[in-house]
Amino acid sequence: MRFRGASSKFSGNLGEPWMEYVAEYQQVARDYDLSQEQRFQYMHNILSGDAKRFYLDRVQSYATSFSQAVDMVSTEYNSIVRQNRVKNYLVGYRMSTLLGDGVTEAAALEQTY
Repeated sequence: MRFRGASSKFSGNLGEPWMEYVAEYQQVARDYDLSQEQRFQYMHNILSGDAKRFYLDRVQSYATSFSQAVDMVSTEYNSIVRQNRVKNYLVGYRMSTLLGDGVTEAAALEQTY
């Protein structure tokens, strides 16, 4: 139930920390007493968009365990190239841009955080 709807799933966007989704999924798996095999079998349910396509194309057929699947997705979405994209995005991110777009200072601070 916790991963219903695309907004609650990991899609691979820059602002989404993969390991937080994994931790939430692990909690759900404990709540439902899922085995490691079941966790691996249902892992696709926490993914959407590009991340789901990557998982179905490059992980599901090759990984042999839940932990290996998590590692494969982590390697893809925490790569040096991706980290540099996030770094470049943050370097160019300016609160003044938000204020110039008519956002209140409190809302700009919240969005920046």
